[in-house]
Amino acid sequence: MKHIRNTLLAGLLCSAVLLAQPVVNSVLNPASYALPGMPNYGIAQGGLFVVFGRNLGPSGWNEVRSFPLPTVFNGISIRVTVGGTTVDCIVMNSYGAGSSPATQVVGLLPSSTPVGAGTLVLTYNGQSSAPASIKVVRRAFGMVTVNAAGNGPAVITDANYQVKLITEPAHPGQAVVLWGTGLGAMTGDEKQPAPGGDMAGLDVKVYVGDREATVFYRGRTPGAAGLDQINFYVPSGVNGCYLPLVVYVEGIPSNWATLPVAPEGSNYCSESNGLSAADIQAAKERGSLSVGNVS
Repeated sequence: MKHIRNTLLAGLLCSAVLLAQPVVNSVLNPASYALPGMPNYGIAQGGLFVVFGRNLGPSGWNEVRSFPLPTVFNGISIRVTVGGTTVDCIVMNSYGAGSSPATQVVGLLPSSTPVGAGTLVLTYNGQSSAPASIKVVRRAFGMVTVNAAGNGPAVITDANYQVKLITEPAHPGQAVVLWGTGLGAMTGDEKQPAPGGDMAGLDVKVYVGDREATVFYRGRTPGAAGLDQINFYVPSGVNGCYLPLVVYVEGIPSNWATLPVAPEGSNYCSESNGLSAADIQAAKERGSLSVGNVS
């Protein structure tokens, strides 16, 4: 009986260890969420990434709030190995719903990481995950979107950081800022605020609807970490609430998003087969809008 009891106790202890071990399911660009097989899949050198899994860290929302940025945060560390070279990633934040352990951890991949197929190991409180696959590339730009899911309206702001929405659209000729991550490696200490600087030699194209925009800045956001911005002028001849938006970096497409554009002098966009400018204005003034469909 004593032997059986000891065996059961040993089994329970082993189960507890297994439950506590971090499990990594996937590693994706936190802006585009591009999946394996897509042309923009992979984590760019110097770019942000998100690890999905379970038992990755403490519960709740936890984020680094000051520089220099750490490679160990709340007991979490991440190491990436490519071609025999191992680097320690910067840990930015973690999230676990309610009292559950974290299921997401965001990190910054050092610019010195070699390009190629590799592995990622996440360690939390001394327990390490099994190696998970990661693809490191030179560039893989992802646009941040309003729904934080990689689609729908993009997070594009004006000079006052006002997000362009259907109730606050952009206008042809206006200078706007598109936010994302994955433009590529930078020089300097990535644990410190990025100095910024235009990557003028980088081939970046932005298309709004069927028109190419004029880009006048592409590079790190000064004072941030892993965050990139592309500044461009909204092209003329476009109008609509959900104009298709895509970025090509050295020929590689980003995720697709949308941008609302209204004619100069109008505060509201409109759709020929959807809501009119008057409808959107009424919705903004009343705080709601009732719509229906007959077919």
